[in-house]
Amino acid sequence: MKLVTDHQKTLKQIKQALDKNMPITVVGMVDGGKNFLFGNFTQEKVGIKTRTVKIDLSTCYGDESKTLELLNLSFLNSDLGLQVNSFKDLAIKLLKVAKKEKLLLVINVGYRETINDQLVLCLYNLRNLLGYKINWVVFANYGFINTEKIEVRDIFEKIFFAEIIAMKPLNRSCIEPTIESMRYRKQLTKSQIEEINKLSGGHSGFIRSLCQLAIREGNLKEWENDLSLMARARKVAFELRIEEKKALLDKKNERSSLVKKLRTFGYLDDRNKVFSPILKKALLSMYKKRVELKDLTVTQESIWSVLKEKEGQIVNRDEVGQAMWGRLWEQKYSDWAIDQAIYSLRQRLIELGIEKKILTKRGKGFLLER
Repeated sequence: MKLVTDHQKTLKQIKQALDKNMPITVVGMVDGGKNFLFGNFTQEKVGIKTRTVKIDLSTCYGDESKTLELLNLSFLNSDLGLQVNSFKDLAIKLLKVAKKEKLLLVINVGYRETINDQLVLCLYNLRNLLGYKINWVVFANYGFINTEKIEVRDIFEKIFFAEIIAMKPLNRSCIEPTIESMRYRKQLTKSQIEEINKLSGGHSGFIRSLCQLAIREGNLKEWENDLSLMARARKVAFELRIEEKKALLDKKNERSSLVKKLRTFGYLDDRNKVFSPILKKALLSMYKKRVELKDLTVTQESIWSVLKEKEGQIVNRDEVGQAMWGRLWEQKYSDWAIDQAIYSLRQRLIELGIEKKILTKRGKGFLLER
């Protein structure tokens, strides 16, 4: 996939904000090209000379030790040559680097994830001490601005919400070049491309799934039953608050701040309609969904039952083990097997369109959000 006009416009917006020494957060829908743009962010493409360090915090889920691990991995991949064992250590070493030369951190945050509180405080303190000598660009999905799992919320908003660039779905003029860059163009007819244009609404992930469906089936008639496509759509929907989902389906007050926000981030198009019929289908189906035990495997059903029984409370690993193996749980106990089973259950909930999140509480167990 290559950079199209809309991507270049976003990079230009980033450059303009950086010229003003503003910290920036680029916010886009999940699978909507945010990761692609992070991967393509270079000093040359943006047109800056500031020393740049790319940091990928995907899959750390705000966990302290995992965040430090991914920071070290990112530093190893750069020419910075840092290794840190705590956030205090991180602050000291970045302070020394930024005193010598201006430093730009380019941070990628994963799906339904946030940034560790200690890292938030570290960045805030460094900015206060160094001023324009340190800056950052954060690439995040929409759920990032909706997150409530931040203890230092006021500081979080101050350093990440000062300048937000909305990465909307692609304009119609960019869709065919995107299909071509994905190397699907020669396998599709003109009418199929036009249909992909209408259905996708410019969402990169939807475009890819629709292209694959058209090539596999020869048409797009069964798009509503395509598992890959609808799983992508549910992921997009999961990042919305309940009131935002309702506003998308019932826009009675089209001048409300909520509707304006949804339009700003591309969920509503210029005609004030949900930007893609695929997302609308996912939203409608989610209101009808609840977990049916028949939809789960025996192991998934056992774990779900104990999590549901203690919804909002921590279920420790021993309890999960007992649910999985019954009386033989001590003999069969395996942390690896428990992690795999929890992962499998999480994926199944996504497939079913269930908006329930199973959180891992390191050293304690698991918690099913209320």
